[in-house]
Amino acid sequence: PPGMRVGGGHQGQSCDEVCAHSKMNCSADGLRVTPVNTCASIERFLGIKCGRCDIDRSHPAFPGHWPGKGCFINYLHDPALMPTCAAKDPRWRRLCPCVPPVT
Repeated sequence: PPGMRVGGGHQGQSCDEVCAHSKMNCSADGLRVTPVNTCASIERFLGIKCGRCDIDRSHPAFPGHWPGKGCFINYLHDPALMPTCAAKDPRWRRLCPCVPPVT
């Protein structure tokens, strides 16, 4: 999406919370695009090393990093488990696509 910036939050934050901290909005579409939904992006934007990259699962809080377990990207095949901006899990640091607010 135009004007998208990718950023990472603290463990347990939703992407809505991460983006709001920068006075931006989470882009649900951005959660599904290749520049965000990859382990390389998780490493780059969260400043971590994945160690392990899991692409065989889906969870509304993916893509993200679970400290001690590795990085997880969303498989994007289960409509019920597509990533959402509101999803959060106390175990995860999420990678979030943020866009400027619509004026």
